[in-house]
Amino acid sequence: MPIRVPDAVGLAIFTVIGSNIAMGHQVSWIVAVIMGVMTGVAGGMLRDVLTGEIPMILRTEVYATASMCGALVYVGLSSQYPTGGYGPFPAEKANMVAGVVVTLAIRLIAIRWKLSLPVFRMRGGDRDNK
Repeated sequence: MPIRVPDAVGLAIFTVIGSNIAMGHQVSWIVAVIMGVMTGVAGGMLRDVLTGEIPMILRTEVYATASMCGALVYVGLSSQYPTGGYGPFPAEKANMVAGVVVTLAIRLIAIRWKLSLPVFRMRGGDRDNK
């Protein structure tokens, strides 16, 4: 599926942008992480729904997990190092780059080595709820 790599880039960038905007509104760290994940995942989900596919977030792929890890890195670094940095590369930009790199690395590793999340299966096969 050739769309996976550009989708991973979009996921990483929009995750950090969503967390950044949420932090600008002085919300708690958990809200900033959740908003980042929702922002990152929503675009891919909309694309999948419009093309008639099952959204990646509902499959076993490492998708929202990668987004959550990147958002946690960005929010954590931004909480610890809100200002500072070196010359033309201030701490805010470094924090954003770190969040994007973590999200992108996890997603690309999952794509490359076909890593997936475990699936819950009931014993005894499929049962109807009658």
